[in-house]
Amino acid sequence: MILSFVDLLIVIILLFAFGKRKETSDGLLSFNNTMVMRGIAILMVVIHHMSLWFGTNIFTPLGGGGVAIFLILSGFGLTKSYQKNGVSKFWWKRFVGVFIPWLLVVCLTMQPWKAYDQQWFWKYLFFIDFGPWYLQYLFVWYIIFYMTHCHMMMFRFRWYIIGISTLAMFWCWTPIQQEQSLCFPLGVWMGENYHRLKSVNRHTCLKIASFAVVGSVVALGAKQIPWIRSDISSIPFVTLQIVLKTAMAIAVIAVVPFVTWLNRNRFLWFTGLISYEMYLIHGFIYDYLLTLMGSETTLLLMCWFWLVNYAACYLLFKADDGIGNLLNTIRKKAIS
Repeated sequence: MILSFVDLLIVIILLFAFGKRKETSDGLLSFNNTMVMRGIAILMVVIHHMSLWFGTNIFTPLGGGGVAIFLILSGFGLTKSYQKNGVSKFWWKRFVGVFIPWLLVVCLTMQPWKAYDQQWFWKYLFFIDFGPWYLQYLFVWYIIFYMTHCHMMMFRFRWYIIGISTLAMFWCWTPIQQEQSLCFPLGVWMGENYHRLKSVNRHTCLKIASFAVVGSVVALGAKQIPWIRSDISSIPFVTLQIVLKTAMAIAVIAVVPFVTWLNRNRFLWFTGLISYEMYLIHGFIYDYLLTLMGSETTLLLMCWFWLVNYAACYLLFKADDGIGNLLNTIRKKAIS
């Protein structure tokens, strides 16, 4: 019965994933292109985690590269949204689109009613201390972006503030945040200069991607030098991590718009559509299947992981979409 139910969910997902999708064209970072980039990014993150589950760190750089893509696209998307709508409903959109899905995942996986009176739970829920580092890091950039765009005086000095914030993150935060310190600002810069980027031709983008690949490979090789790798919190090691992860992201962003089998791939587009949900729950799904099927990671377990992961993420995406629409409707009625 359970297997039949899962099979049905998988069929529904495949029908959706390979069905018709909206075609839009707006140059380098069109809606469809960025959706495919998100799909590639989340697959890089999940593959990185899979390698750890199998007891190897061979794919570790992919995780940071995927996160770098997400951060660049986040900075770009916020900037383009600001250009159209200012900071109208800025925090409401973050609440509905980012926090509500996280809250739903917490409710589904943690039984919060048993821990709501514990201090650690609230720190986890609001990613102050124990929560996912990526959400914590992202919301810090949300605050900085809002502060620098909510008033004209602050807007004039936005790049000074963003620059100081970047340096502060580089010097003061932990290595996993330090290595991403350039990505969100890079996305903001791309958003502000998109009128120029749209005119960049295929040859130039592929050349940029080639240089980025070479840079990432050189950085990956250099950080294997014993005296550099001996201290992962040292400035040389963190600097190489920044080059490696940022260059990987740039390579993907530069290549996708000009490689047809990538930018028209319905599977990658669908993966990008549910990428946030996949980021939130893929670890929980693995832990659940590991408990259900045994204590050892096997190829069979991984096959079931991918099937159940996509089914669960699609259902969560539909739930998030429904809750978001309901909250927006309630908000409109409340202010009308």
